[in-house]
Amino acid sequence: MCPPYQVHYLSHVEFEIDFRSKEPSYRQLARKIREAIAAGEYGPDEPIPSVSALQKETKLAKTTIQHALSVLQAEGVVYSVVGRGTFVKAQD
Repeated sequence: MCPPYQVHYLSHVEFEIDFRSKEPSYRQLARKIREAIAAGEYGPDEPIPSVSALQKETKLAKTTIQHALSVLQAEGVVYSVVGRGTFVKAQD
């Protein structure tokens, strides 16, 4: 499947990170993205916010966000397209 041609990264979903939590920041972000997908905020083949958009919202380092996305990719929740972004993977 190809992702849609019109890609938008604006989202009304908030990904607030608790920096005092014992749960690592990348796990918090991965969990929050997973929950947003499960709630239907992002559908199959729809983009999730870009790394830079997530950086602005969460104040996390780029590597931390990339770690969260790699966890979700390993779980089969999302997939990446170079130069396009990260998209929700359709569940079988």
